[in-house]
Amino acid sequence: MRAPDRALVSIPSIPQAATGEIESVSSDPTGLHLVVRYPASAAPVLPVGRTGELRVQHGASGEDLVILGKVSQREDSDQGRRYHFQLGARARQALGPIFEPRRTDRVTLDGEVTVTLEVEGGGAHVEGTVRDLSTCGGCVEVPWEAEATLQDHETVEASLRAEGRRATLRFGAKLRSRRLGKGVILLGLEFEALPGRPDASPEAQLEDWVRAFIQGSKGSSADVRRSA
Repeated sequence: MRAPDRALVSIPSIPQAATGEIESVSSDPTGLHLVVRYPASAAPVLPVGRTGELRVQHGASGEDLVILGKVSQREDSDQGRRYHFQLGARARQALGPIFEPRRTDRVTLDGEVTVTLEVEGGGAHVEGTVRDLSTCGGCVEVPWEAEATLQDHETVEASLRAEGRRATLRFGAKLRSRRLGKGVILLGLEFEALPGRPDASPEAQLEDWVRAFIQGSKGSSADVRRSA
């Protein structure tokens, strides 16, 4: 879970106070924890232990939610005031579209889509198979030997190819997770644009491509599910 860009938190009961920006997000069995930074000049004054309403707004997703949060810590410095808010267990589901954008329609594939991952600087590359795919990213299966090539890299360039489709989609990708499978390594990819690259595919093309699978264009081999 990561802090989203331009996610703001205000205090409805103190409308004159400034709006803060979420700096970090973490989770444990007690629920979600947010660290929010407010400008020093107009930061709200909240006592530690106070439980009240927080308004969370996210421009990219259009989400505008009011939830309950408890002040667990306050920090003051010349750069501003930070509050640590502890949220209830139900907040994770409510804030999923903001903090976990991969919670979206995801299609499980049976080998129809293959991928080439190229590391920064070109040259070295890894071939793999896409196990599931969404408009935000996917899970890719690669040989376990690929870790030697990928271990020092956090970003790659991904080229996606599908059976029966001439077009190859090319995107940047962040390696968000890596785990061992049965004789393979499973990589969690988050797609991103490749600025300044004329051969890079536009994001809308990926969305159309994935939705074609979601709508059943590949028959019974494509299983649509909701990512967790």
